This record gives sequence, structure tokens and C-alpha cells, in this order.
Amino acid sequence: MFYYTYMQQYVPNTADSDQSPLTAAFLLASTLSSTDPVAVLSVLNAVNASDKLCTMFDGESLINDGSAVLLFQFFFYLLQGFSETPLSTFIMFMKLLFAGPALGCFLGFLVYLWLNCFRKYPMTQCLAVITVCYIAYFVAEVAFSLSGPLTAVCYGLFIKSYGHIALDREAQHKHHTLVEGLGLMANCAIFIISGIVTYGMMSSVFHRSDGGTYWLHLFLTYIFLNVARIFMIALFSPFLRRTGYGLSWKEAILLFWGGLRGGIVLALGLRIERDGNLESELTKALSFFISGSVFLILVVHGMTFELLYRWLNPYPPKPFRRVYLEAVMKMIDYQYMEEKQALNNHWLFN
Repeated sequence: MFYYTYMQQYVPNTADSDQSPLTAAFLLASTLSSTDPVAVLSVLNAVNASDKLCTMFDGESLINDGSAVLLFQFFFYLLQGFSETPLSTFIMFMKLLFAGPALGCFLGFLVYLWLNCFRKYPMTQCLAVITVCYIAYFVAEVAFSLSGPLTAVCYGLFIKSYGHIALDREAQHKHHTLVEGLGLMANCAIFIISGIVTYGMMSSVFHRSDGGTYWLHLFLTYIFLNVARIFMIALFSPFLRRTGYGLSWKEAILLFWGGLRGGIVLALGLRIERDGNLESELTKALSFFISGSVFLILVVHGMTFELLYRWLNPYPPKPFRRVYLEAVMKMIDYQYMEEKQALNNHWLFN
């Protein structure tokens, strides 16, 4: 609803068009709700952070990305005028919610059956798993108008849960290496392409007479993203403290500051940018706010997260650990002196 306050001026001819500012505001909100923990996890691995904190960021990203892609797809179709009545809107939402995951699980089951027949060909198994993932995405998007990302995610979850049974140790190692390399290349490609597009989108605002309004709304968007994240962490912190591994106030601060936006948000922004069914003014505004928000959050939060982690020191060494280490070192030193004395008294060295 906050975005709605200033999205009205970017949707021309609201009365004569299916593209309402409220739908555009929800589309922007669903796009920016996705988080990308790649940069944060690399910092956490560099400082040898606890697996507990890494699991929090991973789990949050998985839930956020799945829900963000689903809601983005839903509001994106609404903004294009795919739905006319409340009933058709409900049917479209349920179709995106259930049909995409069902298709992904079905294709995953077929791949699982196929893998059982080719256990002696690990590279063929790896290529088949990855190829069907891309096929699942395009079949869902083009053939059935479903959520391609949600289909691919559910396909991957099914393969992770059951498909690895059909892979031996060698095939699992090769598959993990191949997927990790493809993921790194895809993530880098998204950032490079999005960086070029971001520059083009943001440079066009420099030459506009109302460019100051764009930058003001971008700053307000950045502020609201942080306020909304603080509110959600504060709202669910009592549940997190009483369930799972618990949540300290230092971990809550790191969760807030580590909510980076990255690959998924930029990919969704590129999809809006290339779409030709939206108003050009609305497309420019959405693309500018998405790319600008990602840029601000990555620069401000991403470059200072390691400093914040070291300053907070959420997992200080326990006091008895130093005492235990000193006792072990004294024991090693004592045994060393005994062995040294025994060698000095040995007949071979006298």
C-alpha cells in the first residue's frame, strides 16, 4: 500500500486500461520481496560463521524466492489483463499455485524412473537432470502458462529428495560440480546483463525534467524495504525464539542487514523490461525502482555486512575453550619434555 501512494503517477489512463496502480504496486512489492543470500553466505563462510546463521539465510531465501515468484507471476498477469472476473482471478491464482509444482514433481518422477535405467552412465545422468530442468521451465511458461520458476524449483526439490537415490557416488559428485559451475555462471551473467540494463534505465532518468521525483521515490522505496524487514523480523522473532534454534538480538540485526536483493529480483526486473504489453512509462518506473533498490542495498548492506558481523561478534568463543586449549597445550608440552628426556638418556644418543 505504501508503493500505491506514488505508483499512481506512473500508470497513465487508469480508467481506460487494465493496468491499475494498485496492481503495479503489488507487482513491485512482490518483486522486491525476494532475497539473494549469495553475497552474505560468502562473507559468512569467509569468517567461519555458525551453520545456524547460514541455515537461516538459506531457508529465508528459499521461502521468499518461491512466494515472490508466484506472486510476481500472478500480479504480472493481472497487469497484462489476463483476468476479467474475480472467479477467473481465483482460478488463475490456484493454477499458478498448484499446477506448476505438480508439473515439476511429475517431470521429476519421470526423470527418476529414467535415471534408474542408466546407472552406468554418470555424465548422461547429470546432463539429463539439468536438461529436463530447462525443459520444465519452458514447457510451464510457454505451453501451459504456468510459473516456470516454481515448476523448476519443485522439480529440483523432487530430484534432491528422491532422484539422488538413482545416482551413485561418482554421479552425485559430478552432478554437484556441474550444477555449482552452471549456477555460478548464471548468477554472474544475470548481474552483468542486469548491470548494463540498470545503467540504461537509470541514465534515462538523468535527462528527465522530473528525474528528482524518481530519485526521491527510489530513496523512499529503499527506506520502506528496510522498515518492512525490521517489522517482519520483530513480528516473527517471538516464534523464532521459541522454535527451532532460537534467535538472539545480534542474529536478528544480521538477518535485517543481510536481506540483500540480487539475482532473482534482477531476473524478474528484466522480464518486466522486455515485456511489450505494459505501458512504457510504467515499465520504466518499475525497472528503475527494481534496479535502483538492488543497487542501493548491495552497495550499502553488502559492503558493510562483514564489518557489522565482526563488530557484533554474535558467536564469541566460550571462556572454558581457552582454558581447555591451554590445558591441552601444557599436556603436549609435558609429554614433549618427557620424550626429550627419554631420548637424552637413550644409549643410542649417549
